[in-house]
Order: sequence, then structure tokens, then C-alpha cells
Amino acid sequence: PAAELPPGYDENMLLKFRVVVVVEDSEMIRRTIIMKFKAARREVGGDGAPPLDFQEHETVESVLPLIDSLATRTDVIFTVDQNLDAKGGVLRGNDLIVALVKANYRGLIFSVSGDEVVAEQHKKLGAHASLGKPLPKKKDMVTILEEACATKMKRDASEKSHSQ
Repeated sequence: PAAELPPGYDENMLLKFRVVVVVEDSEMIRRTIIMKFKAARREVGGDGAPPLDFQEHETVESVLPLIDSLATRTDVIFTVDQNLDAKGGVLRGNDLIVALVKANYRGLIFSVSGDEVVAEQHKKLGAHASLGKPLPKKKDMVTILEEACATKMKRDASEKSHSQ
């Protein structure tokens, strides 16, 4: 069942995202993630949807220096795999999610793990949703993106009410 969308949710919310940071050690899976995000973007916004800028990283270590510059942006999506050791990475996806949360990152975080237990751990650490492996079909991808936006809105509203 689809998540109940919170008040103020706008179906064009998905179009506000401009950057997708893909943290994945497999080039084939990075290409698939990019293809799926492009297809979901077209599904939501048609051919006139603003293009996405994709930043690809094979390790957590390679993306850590960018966190501070991306933390305050609300137009960035991170996709995070857990095991990134094929390209020499020592840190894992959960380390990246913790670093993003500590930096008060304002965008979306997606777990991209083939292990459901890891995906749940990622969500507990701060990921908004899980894409899983294999990656979902275009229609399911749009639904997952919408639900992640709704989850983010609810978390943001909760954080705002707790800080007042």
C-alpha cells in the first residue's frame, strides 16, 4: 500500500531534486541506478523535466569531502550501497548515512542494498527509503521516490515541532 502523503505534498516535489550522488562500487549497478532515476524523472515530469546531475563515487571515502558542501542543499539525493570494498573502500554505507545525519543533511537518502536487513539498518540510521537490488521497475521507482519525499516531510515536520 502507498504511504499516505502529508498535507502540503506536491506531486512535482520530485522535480525539485537536481543532483543524485550515487555511491556504489559496481559500475554496472551505478549505470542502472542512473537509468532508473532518469526514467522515473521522465515519468513524473515528461520530456520537459529538468535534467539530473549525477555524481558517481565508488567508495564512501571519495564522497566524504563533499558532505559539508552538500549538507544544506535540499535538491540532492544520495543512493548508498553498504559494501563498497571492491574498489578499495574501507568505510561502509552505514558510515556514510551516519556522517550525513551528523552533518544535518537536508536531502533524501536511499539505501541500495540487496540485503533487507541492511536496508532496515540504513533506514534506522536515517535513510528515507530502500530501492533494493534488483532495482525496482519505473512505476515502482516513482512510488518509492514519492513515499521517501513523504517520509522526509514528516520527519522534517517532527524535527521542527521538537525544536520549538
